[in-house]
Amino acid sequence: MFEQILVATDLTPISERAVELAVRLARTEGANLCIVHVVELPKVLKAWQRPGGMVDRQQYRAIVDNQVEAAKVELHHQIRWASQASRSVLIKVGEPAAEIARAALEVDADLLIVARGRGGRLGSTAERVVRLVGRTVLVAPVARGADAIGKRLPKKKTRKVGRRVATEQG
Repeated sequence: MFEQILVATDLTPISERAVELAVRLARTEGANLCIVHVVELPKVLKAWQRPGGMVDRQQYRAIVDNQVEAAKVELHHQIRWASQASRSVLIKVGEPAAEIARAALEVDADLLIVARGRGGRLGSTAERVVRLVGRTVLVAPVARGADAIGKRLPKKKTRKVGRRVATEQG
């Protein structure tokens, strides 16, 4: 069904779940897997990119290169167990959602896998990816099991009303 799977990772434990899911799915489907990480530039570096804002191009390039090298090391650590899958790795620099969308076009991905944001909600990057790509996007779950579901459900609030106790969804 899927021939080319692209999974995005920001190198956090939450996105590591998305990578694990992508590896399993690629093995099951016999698909190629591409893992993409985007090095997002700090605000000070974004200001340097503006015309007239560039103070020292060599210093700027050195900072970006250091971030890319650090990302390569961390990405290698995160995917070292995925060696059995047919995979490639991309590291991009820029705005995450836009670069993930470009990577999907580059590798002609027919499935993208992204992780949820902090707290199990759909993060802003994942939401923008869904809006930008026009392809099938799977949002990986954050945690497994009934305990995880219970933690994400609203807590029931109780209050005393006369002699009876009322229960509300909070």
